[in-house]
Formats: sequence, structure tokens, C-alpha cells
Amino acid sequence: MTRRFSLRTLRDEIDYESALEVAKTLVGRVDPIAEQVDYLNALTDIIQKYESRHHAVHEHPSVETEKNARRDST
Repeated sequence: MTRRFSLRTLRDEIDYESALEVAKTLVGRVDPIAEQVDYLNALTDIIQKYESRHHAVHEHPSVETEKNARRDST
């Protein structure tokens, strides 16, 4: 597994996409061995850390917030 993708900080989108591909192959395993589960858990943590920094989901302002902003601008 570590030959396909070593467990390290993701530096860019290429690393991110590679990590996702490896994770997808491991998730699909029927009876993974303990080492595969441990590797997948660590890889998932690395992917989530990268996503939180580079793929953050920004919440849209609520309708009420938008109404207040419009009212305040008039």
C-alpha cells in the first residue's frame, strides 16, 4: 500500500487525487486485513486535513442575513 501512496502530507491537487484513488480501492475491499484498515484510517485523516484547508465548504448566508443586509444598505 505504501508503495502506491506513502502516508505523508498532501502537497497539491495531484497528491490529493492520488490519495483519493487509493482510498477508493481500499474502501471497496470485502475483507480487508488489519494493516489495510489502519492504512485507510490514516489516509482518510490526511485527506480530510487537506480538504479542510483547500476544499472548505463556505456556508451561504441565510435568507434572514441577506434581508438584513439589504435593509441596512437602504
